[in-house]
Amino acid sequence: MDSMAMGKRAVPAMELLAARLPQLRSAVLCTGDGFNVCSIGVTESQLGKLAALASSLFTMGEATLSSLSDDDSTGGPPGLDVLTLEAGGSILVAVQVPHPTQPLVLMIGARSTPLGVLHLRARQSADELGRLFGAGPRLQAGRPSQPSHPMAPTATAPHPIPTRQPTHGDTAP
Repeated sequence: MDSMAMGKRAVPAMELLAARLPQLRSAVLCTGDGFNVCSIGVTESQLGKLAALASSLFTMGEATLSSLSDDDSTGGPPGLDVLTLEAGGSILVAVQVPHPTQPLVLMIGARSTPLGVLHLRARQSADELGRLFGAGPRLQAGRPSQPSHPMAPTATAPHPIPTRQPTHGDTAP
């Protein structure tokens, strides 16, 4: 499946993320090699750069974790579950999205939002995207991810957000 088709398939989950998280400023779903698949709240000029940075940051986090790991009993270093960056009231959270054939990264950004809420929404959205792409749940420390808390709020229906329209695939000239 090419990035354009993946982007179109991802739109409902990205819109649901925006509906569930009103403080969302941006969300970028990208391939492991840094190409945009789908995004919200990102301008055309930011798109390629943010997708490449999201992928690179996640890869560097995994490499750092791998270099610090000394536990050989699991057959290798644990995978990176969540990468978090925080500065000046803005928080970025990146998670891996399950996909049957390639690595994908979802990076979301918000202001004035509790970190736990961002982690919950990022993981929830990653699992939803993974299901849309026909993959199983994300693995966390060698086990399937836990379902969201039964008391966690959910949106009843995605609401269109005119100022944050998803984009599909790269829009290189």
